[in-house]
Amino acid sequence: DLNPAAEQLIGIPTHRAYGNSVETILTNWNSISGSNDAKEKEFRGSINLNNQWHHISVRINKFDDERGKVIILRDITDRKDTNEMRQRAREEVFNLLRSFFKSANTSQSSSDFFRDVLFQIAYTFRAESGAICLAEVHPNSKKFKFSLMAKYGALAEDNDILPKMHEAVDASKWIHGNKEPLIISDELPNPLYDKIAQQFGNLSIAVFPLLNNEQLMGVLML
Repeated sequence: DLNPAAEQLIGIPTHRAYGNSVETILTNWNSISGSNDAKEKEFRGSINLNNQWHHISVRINKFDDERGKVIILRDITDRKDTNEMRQRAREEVFNLLRSFFKSANTSQSSSDFFRDVLFQIAYTFRAESGAICLAEVHPNSKKFKFSLMAKYGALAEDNDILPKMHEAVDASKWIHGNKEPLIISDELPNPLYDKIAQQFGNLSIAVFPLLNNEQLMGVLML
C-alpha cells in the first residue's frame, strides 16, 4: 500500500503498485531493506525517485509476524540543500578572513591592504564594483568628510557616483549612530538617492559601516 504522499514522491499510483514486486517500485529496495535483523532501523541517503534525486530520511519497522515492513520516507532534500548552502557560506567567510590576515601580514602599505581586502570582498560576494572610504567628521559640524582608500570595478571609476553616494549618505540620518547596512535599490525609491537610481538603473548598492569600538571609521560600498 502507498499513501498519497508516497504516490507523489515515487510517481506511481497505488492501484498500479498493488501486487507488483517491491523491486519494481523501489529500484534500490535491497539497499533500503538490507539484511539487518533489527525490528526497527533509520538512516538517510540519496534515492532516485520519479526520475529525480531526493535526499531521504528512511525509517523501517518490521511487522511482528516477520511477514512485512512499514517504510516511512521523509523527503529532506530542501533541508539538506539549505545546510549545504550554510556550510558553503561558512567556508567562504573563513576563506575571506584568512585572506584578510594574509593581506595584513604581507601588504607593504595601508593602500595595498585596503585594495586587497576590497578585491577579496567584491570577489566573494560577486559585486561588480566597490569602494572603501574612511570617514572623518568635521570639527564644527556633524558632516562627514570621506577619503577614498580603494576602489574596484567600472562603476567606482565613474567620476559622479562616489561623490553622489557620499553626499546622499552624509545627508541621510543613517550614518549617525546606525550599525546596520544600508541597502539602496531603484525598487525602493528614496528622495536622497533619486539621482543615483535614475543615472544607474537596475543598480543595487549596499553600504556597510566600518566600526571600531562603536565609532564610525568609514564605509564599505558594494
